[in-house]
Amino acid sequence: MAENSINKARYWWAVLYPENMVDGWEGKIADLLQVPFAYCIHSADTDSKSEHRKDHVHLILVFPNTTTYKHALNIFRLLGEKAVNTCKACINIRHCYDYLIHDTDSCRKEGKHLYSADERICGNSFDIGAYEQISTEEKQAMLQELIAFILDKRIMNMADF
Repeated sequence: MAENSINKARYWWAVLYPENMVDGWEGKIADLLQVPFAYCIHSADTDSKSEHRKDHVHLILVFPNTTTYKHALNIFRLLGEKAVNTCKACINIRHCYDYLIHDTDSCRKEGKHLYSADERICGNSFDIGAYEQISTEEKQAMLQELIAFILDKRIMNMADF
């Protein structure tokens, strides 16, 4: 497997093949990985000729800090030494999360099967909202709204706030 061009990241995703994963992996995944995760089993994908594609699992892992490609790959391999097909850094965690169920613009344009949100499984306290970053512009807008509120209500101390 070729190494990813991004060598360090906090969010990683991989494609794995269920037939090469440890028996009962769905019941063991939380204990095996020990980091927040989200996955979707792709069992309804088709190729360009509308023929069924091999079943596979898209899996996102969230590490507490940035970690290397090699370390991320080793964690994915806990689900099966030969199960991992690809391993890449997530550049945009929301995009990767939405891709799990093919809920992206590119997936819609390509006519990919849209999986139900219920088919996206999260564990070990995976929280997409906590991983999305607020832009500096959004922070500035919130700060201005807060200041306007304080001035409008003439709040003079924290107890009144």
